[in-house]
Amino acid sequence: MPRSTGPFRRLRESVRSRSSRARPARILCVGGVNLDEAIRLESPLEPGEGTVGASLGLRPGGGAAIAAAALAQAGYRVTVAGVIGDDAHGAMLREVLAARGIDVSALETRPGPTTRVLVLIDPAGERTLIAVGGYRAIELEGQGLLGGAYDAVLTKLHAPIVPKIVAAHWAKGALTVAVLARHGRAPLAARVLIASEQDLEGRERDDPLSLGRTICGAALEWVVVTRGANGAEAFGADGSFHRVAAPAAKVVDTTGAGDVFAAGLIDGLLRTGDIAQALARGAEWAAKQVATEGSLPPDNLALPAP
Repeated sequence: MPRSTGPFRRLRESVRSRSSRARPARILCVGGVNLDEAIRLESPLEPGEGTVGASLGLRPGGGAAIAAAALAQAGYRVTVAGVIGDDAHGAMLREVLAARGIDVSALETRPGPTTRVLVLIDPAGERTLIAVGGYRAIELEGQGLLGGAYDAVLTKLHAPIVPKIVAAHWAKGALTVAVLARHGRAPLAARVLIASEQDLEGRERDDPLSLGRTICGAALEWVVVTRGANGAEAFGADGSFHRVAAPAAKVVDTTGAGDVFAAGLIDGLLRTGDIAQALARGAEWAAKQVATEGSLPPDNLALPAP
């Protein structure tokens, strides 16, 4: 079947239309809003061995929260959707995100504790995440998210409502972006599917575009594969290919790097509609993220517009 370039033209045209608006674009980020407890390890974790760690304290985290904070810093009107508990930690997270200019009206509060994630950071800055007591984001009901008008939607969550949310806004012409969960292969009407090379399985590593077509169907325009220090690649549904190198960075803490990359990619696509520039922007933002200790992005993350 011949591949159509129509979706790419529509995306460029919609981006130009958005850029002419006086008000910033609206973006919805759906996923985890967690309380992170960070521990810096003296040595890497090894099976059957122990190590010593120093607590870095509690800090706001979660994929949706991190991406939303990055996009809000870049000047967008951002709504974050997720689930928090009815405890003091949930109230703190709501307050912290609101103070960063993020609309928290779509955060759903449930009885019980907020998701707590142990973030184990080894001497090289690589992190291991352990969700203690489960991952509450999958409880998202999100019926109110089917309406409204967003210029872009970002999700890495495979709660039952998420495919409906993505499909509803794709049908309205939004830039829909999904981050592949480690074990998530649910169909999603995403224009852009982002996958870490570590989360690709078997044949997916050799042909990520086929994975994208299986998950995203007719909506697919790009599959983006992030490769850490080796940069990122974009595979176009029209057969095109782009690669960007990772900027040099001293790795302190890799927490949130993928979420910040996704935010930078969206920023680049909304500003220019050019996937090569968007890849570079995502890589630049991710490089700043890994060079800073913390889950939420640093205050100087957002770069000047290209």
